Amino acid sequence: MDRKSGGIIAVSTAIGRSGIGVVRFSGTADLAKLLVSRMTDIGTPRPRYAYFTAVRDGQGGVIDRGVVIWFRAPHSYTGEDVIEFQTHGNPVIQNTLIKVALEIGGSSGLRLAGPGEFTKKAFLNGRLDLAQAESVMDLINASSESAVRAAERSLEGTFSDSCQNLEKLLIDLRTNVEAILDFPEEEIDFIREGRIRERIGEIRSALGKLLLQAGQGSLLREGIVIALVGSPNVGKSSLLNRLSDREVAIVTDVPGTTRDLVENSIEIGGLQVRLVDTAGLRATDDIVEAAGIRRALSEVERADMILHLVAPETLDSAGELKEIKGRARPGTPVLTVTNKIDLLSEVPSGNESHLYISARTGYGIDRLKERILASVGFRNSVQGVFTARRRHIESLRHAEASLDRAADLIREEPCALDMVAEELRIAGDSFGEILGEFSSEDLLGRIFSTFCIGK
Repeated sequence: MDRKSGGIIAVSTAIGRSGIGVVRFSGTADLAKLLVSRMTDIGTPRPRYAYFTAVRDGQGGVIDRGVVIWFRAPHSYTGEDVIEFQTHGNPVIQNTLIKVALEIGGSSGLRLAGPGEFTKKAFLNGRLDLAQAESVMDLINASSESAVRAAERSLEGTFSDSCQNLEKLLIDLRTNVEAILDFPEEEIDFIREGRIRERIGEIRSALGKLLLQAGQGSLLREGIVIALVGSPNVGKSSLLNRLSDREVAIVTDVPGTTRDLVENSIEIGGLQVRLVDTAGLRATDDIVEAAGIRRALSEVERADMILHLVAPETLDSAGELKEIKGRARPGTPVLTVTNKIDLLSEVPSGNESHLYISARTGYGIDRLKERILASVGFRNSVQGVFTARRRHIESLRHAEASLDRAADLIREEPCALDMVAEELRIAGDSFGEILGEFSSEDLLGRIFSTFCIGK
């Protein structure tokens, strides 16, 4: 027998001690029955029935007592026969249980599971498409309520259904175009009436809406990094503390207090934000401070957004702002924030790229949070939003580009319908990549290697 065909086993709950721990097996029906008969007192189990039983070793000794459930194929998470051993969450108990199972089932091909292998089996056996499979890990790693809800929508198939619907529309349209190519002598009014151009426009519009939702989902999943940058003593650390609602960084009146990066993660309107307080930018002969400034500029290059802090006493920040923008990645939002406005008798109104706040009193902080969300394109309402990954966004943009090329081709005279059909095929393949219909083994390996063992 192929040693890979028998089954896999692993701990499916978090590492450490807990009240309950789950060891999961997935594999053939024969191996499932063997493990139940040799390791429990159940006898002949009923599918999807929870048994409280002793879990035994190969000599009949009791390892622990707990709940054992058998999920018969195909009605299981992986589509294979699955057994869950729910015992006390002690790693010693769980490791002993797995050791015994491997001794019993090793000759039948039982082995330890690799990262994400249970979910990979679910995908390969048609229980989940690839986008749904990826959302499993997103749900596990979600760090806010909004992210949890978005991941749950993806797992339910919201994103997949949208992709499948657009894929079907593309297939239908391509079928009509191919019919015109195959039967040029027939009276087909589809192209003469402008229906192809109209249908491409409709699909392109729906894709634009899906891209917007996917962009929101990507922000929810990954969050953003904001670098607090500026001269010494403009209040970067004070702003970090104010946004964090606690004393994260040391604040003094001495310029150059912050020498290294100080980070903290917060949530703004459902969006995870990692704030990075950096060393003040200035010319210095201090070796330690100079190293901190180099790190600050490196952080500017990595940040998703930059808050350029200045203060009323700052004489000239134009050169500093120019250097910051020159270091930042193209398209990175840079917002100038004048702090310490509580020292002014009159506060300027500000604009979209320049805000006035007081980190000490809290003035303007709510407005700053709104500008942060608006600058990265995140809406406070995430109703209907699902999680999406960078590869999903890239595939959707590839489909968008193909549709735009098809729209341009259909306007030309004479119209190259064969090229239109090819662009429609490429656009459809982009959706297939998201759903896993045309995914390579290398891609699957990269995706599932990010999962935890036992999932």
